Amino acid sequence: MNRSKIVSRRNFLAATGGAMVALPHLASLDARAGGSPGAPRRLIVVVQPQGFIMDEWRPVGTGADFTLSPILAPLESMRDRIVVVSGLDNMAAGLNYQAGGHESAHKGLMTGMPLSANLDANGQLRPNDQHISADESFDVFGGGPSIDQVIADRMGAPTPYRSLEFAVGTDSYLHALQVFVRGPDEPLGTMNDPRAAFDRLFAGFDPGEPSPMQRLRSARSSVLDRVGSAYDSLSSRASADDRRILEAHAAKIRELELRFAGGGGGGAGCAIPSYSVPADYDPHNSDFDDLGAMAQIDLMVMAMACDMTRVASLQFTQGQNNRFPWLGLTIPDVSWPGYNAVEWPDWHGMFHISPDPARDHPEPRAAMVAAMRWYAEKFAYLLQRLADTPDGEGSMLDSTLVVWASEFGDGAAHWAADIPVVLAGNVGGALQTGRHLVYPGRMNNPNDGYTINDLLVSVLNLFGYEDDRFGYPDICRGALPGLA
Repeated sequence: MNRSKIVSRRNFLAATGGAMVALPHLASLDARAGGSPGAPRRLIVVVQPQGFIMDEWRPVGTGADFTLSPILAPLESMRDRIVVVSGLDNMAAGLNYQAGGHESAHKGLMTGMPLSANLDANGQLRPNDQHISADESFDVFGGGPSIDQVIADRMGAPTPYRSLEFAVGTDSYLHALQVFVRGPDEPLGTMNDPRAAFDRLFAGFDPGEPSPMQRLRSARSSVLDRVGSAYDSLSSRASADDRRILEAHAAKIRELELRFAGGGGGGAGCAIPSYSVPADYDPHNSDFDDLGAMAQIDLMVMAMACDMTRVASLQFTQGQNNRFPWLGLTIPDVSWPGYNAVEWPDWHGMFHISPDPARDHPEPRAAMVAAMRWYAEKFAYLLQRLADTPDGEGSMLDSTLVVWASEFGDGAAHWAADIPVVLAGNVGGALQTGRHLVYPGRMNNPNDGYTINDLLVSVLNLFGYEDDRFGYPDICRGALPGLA
């Protein structure tokens, strides 16, 4: 045998001049690349603190026959593009025996895991008497990657950023309430100032002009053309499974080449975004959150339209002294009569009015519902921006999955049951929208109930991945029936 004629994987990679991307993710990239024709699939996760007044949030009716609630009413124009999911429990929060309620709930919401310090070297939950305290829980994070990072890893998309993390509100709470993590104790840097986000992403960016790398690439011959005979030889010697991997790999190289040769790399909706904040804008002052939310949403949508990333998150971080001045609410000094001689001076305190603002305090209840509806308005604005942005033969909403959730159902009790969830977008046709789905929670139905972990399995399934578990396995049954 003439060994010089044998084409090995190493020789083939060398012949490409190092231009290949790592193989392990290639098959999934190829199989899950489309939304509408010519459009990649994308993921956006939105998280808002404190929960809701659930009987003002939950729609009336189930399946396709439902009416949106007062809080969700701003989504009426998008009713056929959403799935409201009720009843799921954030069981990961309850696995932390002594940790703070907010810290446990936030850090387990999208990881499906207890805090990393409460796990032993084998990933098993430590005995309760070995759990960290509430004060210590500020300084540790979820014990596994959040769902956005898992999908970003599996996509392995050839974009400048594997994911982008946006925030609205002060970053002083992020350490304690970090939802999105690369892995155990690996918090992600988050952009909470739209001015800095614009400078990072769009300063010097021209969507109509090729970058230096694109000009270099377009001047060179195709990698596949240059190694054509080597590719054919390697393919003929490979097994059927390896041949499929190799073909997917070649398709991804061709996708890269077309993007590099085609200008700015984004779709028809790619442009320099515009946003507006006043000269005295302060991202740490919640009085500016309305402007900040609009600006961050505009920047996030355009970053995805320009294919800078295919995975993004938006976290509303302020859940303490919000005043919502643009709504004309009376929140700075909550001192209505009838509070059992207790005055709660901020937004967070309103959730803890005793015994129950829903029954006994109609004036603060109305203010709370109006503020909660504001979050729905921002979510509706995000969906409309995606729907208005062309992508392939449709819009970005056609090829994107948007997940909106909060860490609590009942914020007054720090109770991580009946978590509010809204999904939106079609994920390339994978999600049947226009429904309200109700599931039994697992806290009250240990044998038949479902958790946020099960929802996150379904998210993976919507992107074409065949997982049946996510996060801590003891609190995960598998995908939610009837969703994906």
